[in-house]
Amino acid sequence: MTLTAGQLASSVILGGSECLLMRHCAPEIANGLCLGQLDVPLSSIGAAHAQKIALDWQYPRPDWIVCSDLRRTQQTAAPIARRFNLKVQLDARLRELAMGEFTGRSWDEIYATEPQTFARWGEHFITQGPPGGESYLSQQQRVCQAFAEHSKRPGIGLIVTHQGALRVLFGFLHGIAPGVAVQRNFDYGGILEL
Repeated sequence: MTLTAGQLASSVILGGSECLLMRHCAPEIANGLCLGQLDVPLSSIGAAHAQKIALDWQYPRPDWIVCSDLRRTQQTAAPIARRFNLKVQLDARLRELAMGEFTGRSWDEIYATEPQTFARWGEHFITQGPPGGESYLSQQQRVCQAFAEHSKRPGIGLIVTHQGALRVLFGFLHGIAPGVAVQRNFDYGGILEL
């Protein structure tokens, strides 16, 4: 089922749930690599940050927590779940953009060895993914569907996800063009209230 922005906004309002959106803390990966859906853990700095967020929690107490099924979101959500004695639900639809053959490779190396493929993807990222990956619209559909379903749950929810997922969700909810939405940066461990 495809949702329009109005339908998604209506489902959030009608559901009566307040949602907190959070980007996972810093993962264990070298700078300049294409992460995508590579399942890496948090770095030691990221793990310490997640613990600090849980200890210093300054937001409404969540009644439920959902995150993607990748370790970096689970490890970010776990200390918060422990603090509030909650179980974390996993939802693979909240994953980062699938980067296909680019996953785990250096952006510089991709650009140097496959400049035409890289350029073609850059020009058509809305409807086409990198080789073996997914498009912006494909990610947007799955992320927005997950958000619409979870936002109908009662109480206050915390959704822990990835930068790409936050970009497509905010772009959709606020009518922001994909080319602008992909420029938005969300801090590691940053929390936004809807």
